[in-house]
Amino acid sequence: MKYFKKILKNNYIKIFIAEILLLVFSTIVLSYNLKARQKSSSVMQKNIALVKKDNENEQEEDEQEENEEKEEINQKEEPKENEEKLKNSKGDLKIISSYISRMTSDREKEKNRVYNIKKAAEYVNNIELKPGEEFSFYEAVWAKNKNKAYKNADTITQNGMDKGLGGGICQVASTLFVAALKANLKITQRSNHSRIVSYIPLGLDASYSTGVKDLKFKNTLKNKIKIKATYTDKFVKITILGTPTKEEEKVKTIIYPAKTTKETSKIIETDVLVEREVGDKVINSIHFKSSYLK
Repeated sequence: MKYFKKILKNNYIKIFIAEILLLVFSTIVLSYNLKARQKSSSVMQKNIALVKKDNENEQEEDEQEENEEKEEINQKEEPKENEEKLKNSKGDLKIISSYISRMTSDREKEKNRVYNIKKAAEYVNNIELKPGEEFSFYEAVWAKNKNKAYKNADTITQNGMDKGLGGGICQVASTLFVAALKANLKITQRSNHSRIVSYIPLGLDASYSTGVKDLKFKNTLKNKIKIKATYTDKFVKITILGTPTKEEEKVKTIIYPAKTTKETSKIIETDVLVEREVGDKVINSIHFKSSYLK
């Protein structure tokens, strides 16, 4: 014991012991810090994985939402009808395309407007177009009836809403315009309204004004087509029938939602892209630009 006390009195021994204790303490601290860092790194990696997963989920949701938005125009909900085929006197015709537009609740109360829409749909119904033949909305729904078939109803003007003969028939023109696009027909004339309408997606309206605006399209398919129009107080539906070739059946039409290209305090300019695809290859693309007053 005396020998041990004597050793402890030696300054060199004291320094040596102190260094050992310091080394042990440093080792303990270093080990603790290493474990803390490993734990922190593990937590960070988990957080990164969670953030990455959230981003992937968010990206998938965005892509799904975008795809659903793209398909909204192409797969708009229709009334439950059994119409696999519609027959005419010469045999069966396949449904090439169809589109439906619905009347808003306030316009359902506008009897004259509903009357005009039904009357225009009657004139469009059963029209046939041979290959290369062109359809004119003016010729189909206006010229032949000499303005006697329609009543005064709300119509869009540069100044807003006003009463006019045939108010509402543009809804038939707009519905027909989209159906023609989906049938891969060639649009030769189309104008948008001066203001945004509520019954059709933005940029897909077709306005009619006698002597000023018309809707025209040409049957560019190999065979004859037939237009069928159905209507109630709540909707207008246009169906285009025909006998498409195998090559024509392979063509898929995608109508992309309108993109705003310019917006000021007075106007909104939009652009709708329509693509025709065969497989993964785009064979044709068309832009329909519109400008609306606010």
